[in-house]
Amino acid sequence: LALPAGPAPAGDAPSLPDRMARVEAQIIAEALAVADGSSARAADALGIPRRTLNEKIARHGLRAD
Repeated sequence: LALPAGPAPAGDAPSLPDRMARVEAQIIAEALAVADGSSARAADALGIPRRTLNEKIARHGLRAD
């Protein structure tokens, strides 16, 4: 993990919720890729209920096969 040398100016940095949403979307996308698009297998791998994963997939505009 490479961190910037100092804090970014407040006007230029995305908010913490925006950054967390991007990280969550990336983790979900990676889990779906490893699970060959199976939301059931991705949910198992992430340790969350399938319904929760499907809600997050919809929220982030992702796609499961």
